[in-house]
Amino acid sequence: LSRVPDLRVPAQTSSFYYKDRPQDVRVIADSLGVETILEGSVGPGFRVTAQLIDAETGFHLWTRTYEQGLDGLPELTAEIVGEAVQALGIELQASWMPHGANTRVAAAWQDYAKARHWWSKRTPAGTDTAIVYFRRAVDEDPAWALAWSGRADAHVTGRFWGHLPDSDALETVVRDAASRAVELDSTLAEARASYGAVLHDFEQDDEAAARELERALELNPNYAVARLWYGETLFMDLGRYEEGLRQVRLAYELDPLSPIMARLLGNFLWWSPGGAEEALRYFDIALDLEPGHWPSHSNKAIALACLTREHEARAALALLRDSFPDVPRAQLDAADVLGILRDYDEAGVVIDRIREDFPAEADYSSYFSRIAIGVYVEQGRYAAAMAEYRRLADLIISHSPNTLALWLAWIYARSGDEEAARTVLESVPSDRRPRQRAGVLAALGDHDQALELLRRVVEEEWVVWDSVCLAADPDFDDVRTNPKYID
Repeated sequence: LSRVPDLRVPAQTSSFYYKDRPQDVRVIADSLGVETILEGSVGPGFRVTAQLIDAETGFHLWTRTYEQGLDGLPELTAEIVGEAVQALGIELQASWMPHGANTRVAAAWQDYAKARHWWSKRTPAGTDTAIVYFRRAVDEDPAWALAWSGRADAHVTGRFWGHLPDSDALETVVRDAASRAVELDSTLAEARASYGAVLHDFEQDDEAAARELERALELNPNYAVARLWYGETLFMDLGRYEEGLRQVRLAYELDPLSPIMARLLGNFLWWSPGGAEEALRYFDIALDLEPGHWPSHSNKAIALACLTREHEARAALALLRDSFPDVPRAQLDAADVLGILRDYDEAGVVIDRIREDFPAEADYSSYFSRIAIGVYVEQGRYAAAMAEYRRLADLIISHSPNTLALWLAWIYARSGDEEAARTVLESVPSDRRPRQRAGVLAALGDHDQALELLRRVVEEEWVVWDSVCLAADPDFDDVRTNPKYID
């Protein structure tokens, strides 16, 4: 249905939210932002009943029962859509369905449907299970472009969410699967979006990725995943912040009952001027939809701590720590929140536990090193901070030398080695990483210079990466009463 021109169709994640959740048709239509509902059921022997309902009146616009064997199920999809949209007064062109969007192999069709169901969960188990089913689908029908696209996507999002280790083997799978999908059907929106992910994640060609995702949306404006990835590329990589945020909002509107979409929209609002309170609302929406999704708990706890709403932050933090004791990234975020709340000893306990229980996270995660350095410095454990800095250097020196140098300067400044701190600081171009540079200057007692840099961060940057947590940042505790800081 989403491929029918000029028809707005919510994403599968949101539509299927109401499976096994009986609701009045008007309630469903309002939550999805639609005027018409297509409802169906599958009975014994694959007896399929479908009905089109006017959400405002509750009347049936069309209904039909299909007696279909298993082998005929793939063709049944197009048949139902054709008759349903005809009842809406829409005339379909012969080419409305890209040839790569369907298969005549019933087993592949079933495995693909299962794979998409598991993929939409964005959990480790969901990713692993989706990969198994996508692989089975491409084995059963190697000429089906949609299955190849799904296989690429499961590895892309698995890498993004930390469910799969980043490796040459993973990159090979994604490249091969996305390329195969485009070769089989270049008019398939999913295939073009998958290839856009290759250009973005592995070629680092953001402009080309944006063009590929634009093409995907031309082919299917209802494809929420492509809309999200396009918005992320514009916002995160190309500096087109307002348009990027608009595209992410549109993605959410297409998939309003997806906890992933709600949480990601919250993130983009959090990074945007004046978006903090609205961001919290979307984090809560995500948690209402899926209480077991730990990133939404983390985002909410960090946001509340940064907004200096300590009581609420501690309540969110307790829920995060207690609910996800065996998720190292969740516990790292807990340590981050504890640091923002100045509870450095407890943050140190969390860091030490992660190092003991999750050594791979401690040894190979730059995020772990950054959190650990901050905690160790605040505890006065400068030798430990320097050891962690060396581990961080091994991880990021090739792509973030200025960030790394400013971490070193900050450790020196906080430990009292002013000469070493200034020497390192002078090695970094003055226009790089102004927020991080301001933290070093504040530690050195150069408050006026630090505040001037913060003014630039706040006034000259549309996106507030570096100023979103200023109200609570421990780096600037010594200057909080300064009128320039208050401004």
